[in-house]
Amino acid sequence: MQSHYCPAMSVVLEEFKREILRQMAEQDVQQKVVAIRAGYKPSYLSHVLSGKHNITIDTFLRIAEAVGLRVRISYYKAD
Repeated sequence: MQSHYCPAMSVVLEEFKREILRQMAEQDVQQKVVAIRAGYKPSYLSHVLSGKHNITIDTFLRIAEAVGLRVRISYYKAD
């Protein structure tokens, strides 16, 4: 399967990373704790939050849940 660059997805992932980091700071929780809650190694979460990995929707949801967030995905027909 060929990978394609999607500018809109880059924006979503940047916003996601900022929100995860904001939640971690607000809750005073370490990255290691979030990684364990999400079922990942701390090094993997570090790579995700630094933008070194593309992630699946499952990973996106697991990390969000680990900091107490719910994610709502919506879609619409493009013009």
